[in-house]
Amino acid sequence: TVRPIYPKFNASWMLSEEPFFPFKEQVPVLRLRFATGQAGIMPATTARRRTYAMGNNFVLDDGSPTGFFAELGSPGDPELRAERSREYEGGFDLELFDRRLAFEFTYYHKFTEDAIHRFPVAGSVGASVVRAFLGNVGDVENHGFELWGSAHIIDRPMFSYRVTGSMASRNNKLVRMA
Repeated sequence: TVRPIYPKFNASWMLSEEPFFPFKEQVPVLRLRFATGQAGIMPATTARRRTYAMGNNFVLDDGSPTGFFAELGSPGDPELRAERSREYEGGFDLELFDRRLAFEFTYYHKFTEDAIHRFPVAGSVGASVVRAFLGNVGDVENHGFELWGSAHIIDRPMFSYRVTGSMASRNNKLVRMA
């Protein structure tokens, strides 16, 4: 088997520490961030194969089985492919007013090819062993942002009060149906 390669790269630049940065007093921290990379999910090799499980058909009064049968263990999916995702994100960290006010912002975009989903199997197919099987649902696109903020309102030796909040937005879209 060939092992997949998932490259990743990230960078961070502390802009506020550069000699040309003009607002060092007001903005002690301004960091720009960027990251990109790939990831994947390789399904188990048995997920592609149809499997069967042994069950006992009849049981005597003393509990001993009199017959056995094979029932569907998993329908499998011979066309099942590995899932592969590509993602990038960028953002900034900002601290103001002697670090009493802080913000973090991140935007991300992720595209997944051949997304793997666990599909339930209805009991009406007569299989009591199998509950679900894996299959490719299609290509999925996700993007959104995350925002975090904190304000250090009171900072005394015996008492400190800080307010923190966050919000996020996410948009998921099935781009191609398998």
